[in-house]
Amino acid sequence: RSVVRERVWSLTEFFVLPGHHRQGIGGALLARCLEDGEQEGVDTRLVLASHHPAADSLYIRKAHCIPRVPMMLLAGSIGSLRIAGEGEMDIFEVGDHRNPPTSHVASLLFAEPVLPGGEFQDEIADLDRGIVGYARPQEHIHWANEMGGAQGAARIFRRAVQGPDGITPSPEIVGYAYIGTESSGPVLALKPDDQPRMMAYVAGLAQKAAQAPGEGWLWQPTEQYWAVPGTNEVVLKWLLGRGWQIVFQYLFMCTRPMGQLDRYVCCNPLYVL
Repeated sequence: RSVVRERVWSLTEFFVLPGHHRQGIGGALLARCLEDGEQEGVDTRLVLASHHPAADSLYIRKAHCIPRVPMMLLAGSIGSLRIAGEGEMDIFEVGDHRNPPTSHVASLLFAEPVLPGGEFQDEIADLDRGIVGYARPQEHIHWANEMGGAQGAARIFRRAVQGPDGITPSPEIVGYAYIGTESSGPVLALKPDDQPRMMAYVAGLAQKAAQAPGEGWLWQPTEQYWAVPGTNEVVLKWLLGRGWQIVFQYLFMCTRPMGQLDRYVCCNPLYVL
């Protein structure tokens, strides 16, 4: 998968059959991919690479992508993703009939479904540029179709504010989170400490959808996966503290330092950052 988004070229899922290694095939294929990127006027290249010495050497020599961040795929029980001692986790759906407490407004979040082609796309693009390093609207359309919609488990989040008419959502989106039956992530939060709440919230929505009659979900609540950058201390500690395990490791390689991945959880399957 070799694509360009906003002058950022990314490569994932790049393989040569083991019986055909060391014949120049990988280098020739990579050269074609790099040529496509150059024609698009890219200024940054990134690769999501498995730990393979020969392949990683190729990415350094030919694409000038340097290992920047270790990436980790964790597996565990969805049921373990609860925030202890936080009641309803201090997240309220926009239009919810419940009344948010007024004692700690600053910690409250409001959630809204991510709709395919919805009104939030420009704001999500701005979030991605600031945290990931580039926008990718095509991918968000795909994720919204796979995991979003009114009955899905994808949400954007806003901070609560106290106004003359009570507690309401602020205009600014402060994060988003996706989870589905076949995939999970991405998750983004302007404040790293908000990530576990967002992840637990959408996981809870998915479990409720699986239990609802006639919803058509094929949810397997016993196990799920999250792809986490090694610099994301908050989420790594949270998941490992709930019994999750690291089952696979890979690399984020790039021609320059990019993004604020301490406040980001990647897409899984591992096709996209």
